[in-house]
Amino acid sequence: MAILALKIMKKLILIILSLIIVLLVIVFLLNPKGIYQLSDNTAKFIPQQAIPKELVSLKAEDCGVCHSEIYQEWQTSLHSKAFIDPFFTAYLKKDKGDPTYLVCHTPLLNQSPVILSSESVDYPDTWGALKSIANPDFDPELQKEGVTCAACHLKDGIIYGPYKKGSLDAPHPVAYDEKFLKKSLCQQCHEVPSKDFSLMNEGVCSTGMESNSGLWSAKGFVCQDCHMSPVTRPLMAGYPAREGRKHLWPGGYSNHQLQKVFSRP
Repeated sequence: MAILALKIMKKLILIILSLIIVLLVIVFLLNPKGIYQLSDNTAKFIPQQAIPKELVSLKAEDCGVCHSEIYQEWQTSLHSKAFIDPFFTAYLKKDKGDPTYLVCHTPLLNQSPVILSSESVDYPDTWGALKSIANPDFDPELQKEGVTCAACHLKDGIIYGPYKKGSLDAPHPVAYDEKFLKKSLCQQCHEVPSKDFSLMNEGVCSTGMESNSGLWSAKGFVCQDCHMSPVTRPLMAGYPAREGRKHLWPGGYSNHQLQKVFSRP
């Protein structure tokens, strides 16, 4: 009986393996460019930014000369360690330096040694690839800052934020952008799009997609409500206090933040 059972088990294993192989072949034929084909949606850095003439550099340290409290908060956050985080560096090494990892961990094109594009790429022997060329304006020091101030706030020489223009008086160009009050600001990195064809419904980093469903979404909460605590303070020394948010972004590494999981809005 034992021998018969063993033979049956071997046959079942062979059948299962054969079905898996057939399934993989069918999937490949349906999408010859690869299950994990990369597209422009997964390769878009925030466009290259020049240093506004009113600023010294794009580095967070120089932003912190005036915005000292915000800079100190950012320094303690995982955003500031996005490029040097040991989990990230381990995965980057495992995947042989895949440059698409940099799109979110160093989102400003100034921070990337390469410029990525999926246009006019052939896929002769790979599951998916991106065309890349050297970035002549790469700033290795800025790369070390991970998700730095300029990645969220700078565009075409203007510093954007959540305050109406009429209420601002700054030594550099400023403007209001409503995205700072919406999920879209966070989802540009925290919702990696699924590939053109994938066995998964969601991308690898699906926090943004998760936030669009469930109780918190039904109550109208956005990412900033939980991950950027409200605070009233001056944006810089000598300026009047105003309502704003802390730049700490606590998440799964924060015991205090995890305790909130057991509370309901």
